[in-house]
Amino acid sequence: TKQIPTKKDPSKFIRFVSIEDLSGKIEVICFNRQIQEYGSYLEAEQRVIISGKVSRRGEDEPPVLLVESVKPVDNSNIFTLELKDDFKFEELVFMKNMLCEHSGSDPLMLKVRDELGEVKILSASMFWVNSTNSLVDRLKQNFHDRIDVKIKSLDSNLAEVEA
Repeated sequence: TKQIPTKKDPSKFIRFVSIEDLSGKIEVICFNRQIQEYGSYLEAEQRVIISGKVSRRGEDEPPVLLVESVKPVDNSNIFTLELKDDFKFEELVFMKNMLCEHSGSDPLMLKVRDELGEVKILSASMFWVNSTNSLVDRLKQNFHDRIDVKIKSLDSNLAEVEA
């Protein structure tokens, strides 16, 4: 972790953090507003979910992540929605609206099939949900066996709940 004052206003800071998961390492840039709000989460050995935008200065430069929000992994879930059938555009819009009504801070993972097999897509944070039985029930009532829903805790025990 390295933090430096901004050129325009030395009372404000930019923090550079290196984060790592099982897939690799990436540099993260956190601006003053996010440092004020999330700075305590951006310390060594913290387990966090970071939402942001990927930026690349040049083709030869490695990408960096510009922080938008940070939340601790504890008490968080990944909400996985597997689409087992073909869906009409109207059905997908209806599903999206249902997910938006249950907006929250749990990452939404979509699992779909294409010609090459199964694909997992992590949705943009604006579509993240509040993992509740109410949401699961509504999805199941409307889409029955055409979907599968899994809620996986991100806590250290990684408990998994299937619906």
